[in-house]
Amino acid sequence: MTDLSSLRTALLAAVSIDGNSIGNQSFLECIRGLIRQLIDKAFWAARDVAIEEGRLAKGRGRGVAVKRVAAGPTSGSLAEEVLSRVRERLEPIYARIVESKRAAFTTAELRKTLLTPLISGQLRLPEAESLLENAL
Repeated sequence: MTDLSSLRTALLAAVSIDGNSIGNQSFLECIRGLIRQLIDKAFWAARDVAIEEGRLAKGRGRGVAVKRVAAGPTSGSLAEEVLSRVRERLEPIYARIVESKRAAFTTAELRKTLLTPLISGQLRLPEAESLLENAL
């Protein structure tokens, strides 16, 4: 079972702050890389809630992508303003953590794919280099 708070934080961190959109399938795979026990239904529900709350918006086209919505000024209490500022500072840090985990996952997958065939002699170094270039 996925903690809703962690899922919401991961969703927001996985979407670029600069307004670029991410396709739903890539979005789902990115979140799956972070939350291994993710259930598809929970992902789609959390994504839809983030859209309804105005934190994410559907991208152009047929709604197969999402993008982050720029945060507007808060007209609430001091606590809401402080919380908003804390989020502004922590989200880029969390985004870097997400990107680092994504890179570590990719590296582990490449290692798993290449190491065994290299050791057993099934794969030669030039072949491995070309596979690595294609993966990156």
